[in-house]
Amino acid sequence: MLTGSILNALVKYIGLLALTKILPTHPHLVGEHKDIILKCIDDPDISIRMRALDLIVGMANKKNLTEIVKRLITHLLPSNEGEHSSINNGSATAALMDPTYRADIIRRIIFICSQNSYANVSNFEWYLAVLSDVTNVAGVNVGSSLMQQFVDVGVRVKSVRSYSVQLMVSVRLLSTSLKMIT
Repeated sequence: MLTGSILNALVKYIGLLALTKILPTHPHLVGEHKDIILKCIDDPDISIRMRALDLIVGMANKKNLTEIVKRLITHLLPSNEGEHSSINNGSATAALMDPTYRADIIRRIIFICSQNSYANVSNFEWYLAVLSDVTNVAGVNVGSSLMQQFVDVGVRVKSVRSYSVQLMVSVRLLSTSLKMIT
């Protein structure tokens, strides 16, 4: 006999799996469940969280990109008391701090923002600031991917070139300073 929590997790997983299957042909139907899917990335079960992340990548668009990216960045920040209470148990917190999971979150942020030649990004200064913030909180080795994004945006978008260079220099200086301290 399945307990209530196991049954609940199973139903969530199957629901997310079903949404994944219909995403390619009916993205608007999946988009209607955005709030529920975003809640699932806070689930203590890593399989539910990963399935929700797969859906989020597929449903990102110009309208919801900033909300999705902000939500993903919260998974890179150290959790505060009471924040994301559903994921503040021991195993879930350990999963959030796992370098592989954190690197995956960063790769997904980069992917959803850069897909289709940055079609979903309407404010490139915002995106560069996100990259800079991610660099500061990442705690994982994704520096080359982030620097590639700074360069790519700087080359493609003339209006943010100087800002891109400023951020790259500050990120590089911070990185060098941290290496000297340790």
